[in-house]
Amino acid sequence: AMGAGIEVQLLGPYVETLYGSSAAVKEILPSIIASALGLLILFGTVYRNLGALLILAVPLLTGIAVTAGVTSLFIGHLTMISVGFAVMLAGLGVDFGIHLLERTGQESTPGSELRNSIATAFGTTGRSVLAGALTSAAIFFLIATSDFAALQEFGWIIALGILFTMFSMFVLLPALLVSFPSPFRSGRRELPASWPSWVVGHARLLIALAMALTLAFAYAASMLELESNIYQLGPLNQPYEQQKERLLAKAGGSTNVVLAVLENQDLQSLLESQESIENTLAALKERGEILS
Repeated sequence: AMGAGIEVQLLGPYVETLYGSSAAVKEILPSIIASALGLLILFGTVYRNLGALLILAVPLLTGIAVTAGVTSLFIGHLTMISVGFAVMLAGLGVDFGIHLLERTGQESTPGSELRNSIATAFGTTGRSVLAGALTSAAIFFLIATSDFAALQEFGWIIALGILFTMFSMFVLLPALLVSFPSPFRSGRRELPASWPSWVVGHARLLIALAMALTLAFAYAASMLELESNIYQLGPLNQPYEQQKERLLAKAGGSTNVVLAVLENQDLQSLLESQESIENTLAALKERGEILS
C-alpha cells in the first residue's frame, strides 16, 4: 500500500504467466490426494479390504511415478493441459487392476492354488485388459500427432503413462498377490438378472431412443464454439483478470491486440511497407473495424 488508501498492483504477461504456473503447481498435489481418497472410498465400499487397496495402489503409483520421471527427463515441464495427468492415469490405471483383482478373487475358490488362480485371471481377463490399454494408448498417440505443442505433450504423457501403468499392473500385481495373499472377493452382490432381461425385451425401443438422443445432442454439439481466449485455460477467478476489467471500465478499449512483423531487403522498403500498413489501419479505424 502507498499513500492514503492507494494500492499498487502489477499486471502484464509475466505476472499472468507466473500466477498461472504457480496455480498449476499447487493443483498437482491436491489432485493426487483426491485420487487416493477416491480409491479408499472405492475399496471401502466394494472390497472392504485394506490389503487389496495397498496391493493395487503399489503398481498404480509406480506407473504414475515412472510417467512423471520420463516426462521430466524428455519433456522437462507440464502445461495447464497436462498438469492433471496423474489423476487421469489413476482413473484409467485403476480399472486394469480392478478387473484383474476381481477375476483373481473369482478364481480363488476354497482349496484352489493361488498361483493357478492368478495364471487363469491374467491369461483370460488379462487379454481384455491388454487390448483395452493398447487401444486407449493408441488414441492418445494419435492426439500426439496434433500441430499444437500442448496437445502433443499431453498425448505423449497419457499414452506412455497408460502403457507404464499397464505394464506395472501385469508385473507387480501378481507378484504382490503371491507375496501377500489375502481374500480379494468383492463385497458387492451381483447385478440383478432382471435388468439385462428388461433391456433385451425392449431392445428396439432403447435403440430408437438412443438414436434420437444421439441426433439431438449431435445437433447441439454442432453449435460449439472455439474459445480463443488463452486465459480460459488458466485458473479460475484470476485477480489480474479482475484488475484488467476495472482498468478497461475506466479507460475503455480492449486487451486484444494484433502484432504485424514486417520483413524487407532494405530500410527504405521497410519504411514504405510500414507506411502502407499504417494507412490501411487508419482506414479501418475510421470505419470502426478496429478500436485503435
